[in-house]
Formats: sequence, C-alpha cells, structure tokens
Amino acid sequence: MVDTGFVYAATGEMYVALAVRSARSLREAIPDARIHLFADIDCTDEVFDAVHRLSRSHFRPKFEALRSSPFERSVYLDADTYVSADISDIFDLLQQFDIAGAHVFRRNSRACRRYYRDPLPNSFPQINTGVLGLRRNKRTHAFLEAVEGEMDASDAQFDQAVFRELLFHSDLRLAVLPPEYNFKEPGKAAILSSDDTAPRVIHESRLHGTYDPDVGLLESLEALNGPDLLRHVEALIAADRYLHPAATGKVRPLAISSKPGLFDRFRKHPRG
Repeated sequence: MVDTGFVYAATGEMYVALAVRSARSLREAIPDARIHLFADIDCTDEVFDAVHRLSRSHFRPKFEALRSSPFERSVYLDADTYVSADISDIFDLLQQFDIAGAHVFRRNSRACRRYYRDPLPNSFPQINTGVLGLRRNKRTHAFLEAVEGEMDASDAQFDQAVFRELLFHSDLRLAVLPPEYNFKEPGKAAILSSDDTAPRVIHESRLHGTYDPDVGLLESLEALNGPDLLRHVEALIAADRYLHPAATGKVRPLAISSKPGLFDRFRKHPRG
C-alpha cells in the first residue's frame, strides 16, 4: 500500500493558527487523512498526526516541508485554505505524475505575469503553489532543493515565478489540477450552478492578517464571504456527480437565484 498524507508548513503564531483551522476542515472532509505540520514553533493541536520542527524560519517553508515529508505521495496545503470536499484522488494522480498543481487565477495580473529570469511561453503559466501534489523520488527532491536554492541566491520574494521556470526546464511530469482543487476567489462560486464542478479547496488569501495574539483568529471564511455563499458551495458539493455519482439535485447560480438584477451587478463587478 502506498504511503500518502497531507502536509502543512507554517511559521509564526498566525500561520500556525490558520493551519490548524485548515487542517480541521481537511479532517472533516477526509476523516482518516494523515496530516503533518512543519512549523517553527510548538503546536499541540490533535488535528495533526505529527508536528515537525522546521530547520529554519522562512517565508516559504513549503518546500522544506515537501522535501521532508515522510509520505511517498504528499499533498501540500497552504494555511489559508479550506477543504470543502474529498481531494484524496490527487494521490491517485501521483501514480502517473511527479507534481500536480493548478494554474494561477487572474493570469493577467502583474504578479502572475512575473517571470524569474527567462520569458516563457504564455501557454505555460505559473502554478499556484498553495495546493501541490508531489511524488517522492530523486528528481522531485532535487527540484525542490533547486527552487529553494534559487530563491535564497536571488532573494526572491515570490516563489511561483521561480517554480514556473525551473519546472519548465525540468523533465518532471506535471499534472494540471482543475481550478476547483485550488479555488482562489471564493466570490466567483456565486455564478456556479450544478452544471459546474464544486470547489474542493477554497483558497482565501484575505485570511492573512486576521489574527490578534490576544484573541486569536478574528475572521472566518464565512465572515469574509457570507453564509449564503458557503451554503451555496455546500449545495454545489451535494450536486457534484464526480463526488456523489447518484446525485440528482439541481442548483442555480446564487447570483441569479437570490434576487432579480443581482446577476447584472456581478457581470459589471465580477470581483464583487
């Protein structure tokens, strides 16, 4: 039996707290998941099967965590993710591929157009490194070391441009995950219907900075996006035939079903 598991990496109290909350959503979606945390501070939360100390505190500890993962096939998740459905099929994908990741959203933005050293074909965009599947072998280990080395040597502040260039020039087999495995803009779920696949992982960057050392996490995914949107996502999951083959329910877009004229406003202001 292949050894599989999920990996988080976090530095500092806020990111550890976010990782705990994300891991709880993962545990709810996949109760028997094996979940490990790599952190620079102690964490005793029972949601993790094991906690490992990072060798150094770094703003991108994910690559050390993936290199050090004890699993043959690992899925790394950023701390600001919410797992809304079973994503363990990524492990099956890693039987054939070395790395699995989703394309970045908003590819016309400055950050997503950024390249490291060499301009690359537009048809090979950045991969969002917030949700990554990795098969352990010598080539993937060397690749992760190279990404870390390049980031250290260049003092790069963004990992995805480095990751993209080194991946482009590598011989690794890349599987591109559908966007529902790294759903980066939750508000866009409002225009989805049961004809669309439901978000499996909601990646909410606005959760950054919502931590007070005296209080803890101040904002939740529900608080940031509203209860109606999350209920809509739950309805989409229940109607998703990839997740539930016998599902027969129909779900209309929230932007249409809530009130007349709302869809027009979404079209004019797609980011809500």
